[in-house]
Parts: sequence; C-alpha cells; structure tokens
Amino acid sequence: MSPVYGTFLGAAEIFSLMRNGCDPRFLDFFSRDTCSQEEILAFQEFLFGLTTAEIKDLQKQNDRAAIGEDMVRQWSLKNDISMIQDMDDTTGFYTFFMKRHLVALSRQIGKLPGPHHTAEEYVMIHFIENYWKEILAVDGE
Repeated sequence: MSPVYGTFLGAAEIFSLMRNGCDPRFLDFFSRDTCSQEEILAFQEFLFGLTTAEIKDLQKQNDRAAIGEDMVRQWSLKNDISMIQDMDDTTGFYTFFMKRHLVALSRQIGKLPGPHHTAEEYVMIHFIENYWKEILAVDGE
C-alpha cells in the first residue's frame, strides 16, 4: 500500500488496507474505544511509513490542510530520509518494520513520548494477553 498522506487521518490508507485483504482484527484493534494514544500514533506510523516526529515536522513545514506524495518526497530528500516506496518489496518490508521498531525502542529506552512499540507489536501484545486470559479462564473452570 502506498500512502496518500493528505490530512494524515489515514482514511484512504485504511480503505486501501481493506481492499488489499488486511485482517479485519488488525483494523478492529486500532478502532476500539480503549485504544491508547501511543497505539494510535503507532498505527499512524504504520499507515504512513514515517515516525511520529517526522509526521509532526512535515506538517509543521507545510502549512496546508492536505499534503501530497510529491511534498513528502521533496521533504524526505531535503531531510535525508529514504522513502520505503523506492525499495524492492523484500527490502522495503524489512526496512518498513525495522525503522519503526528501532525508533519505538529508542523512545522506550529513553522514556521519550510517542509509541514504545510498533503497531504490529501492540496487536501481538494484546493478542497474547487476551489469549492467555481465555486459556486460563477455560482451565480454571
């Protein structure tokens, strides 16, 4: 999926995920009422392939309601940020996750604001916690 960016709300990107067969449980996780701000920011990083800091910087530098791919590309070149869309599928997929993972880990270690896990990690943590709760409930009966 290539991000549209726009207003950074992610509507076009979410519909693209749905069209391309994304597991609905992944999207359900980020649309629940109890979703934390960190989880929402991690999902935003997932949708746009940019860190929270990069998104804020991009929005600050472009005083517009909507931002297009060409603006993001110019901004990334000016700020020496490689665009994942320019990579082959395998390298792009790995880089897409690792970039977000390393930034989240550095925020976690430095106790800095922003998501301390990637979107995928938040989903897995939730799944594992709830899976074990279900298993323990069944075993405890």
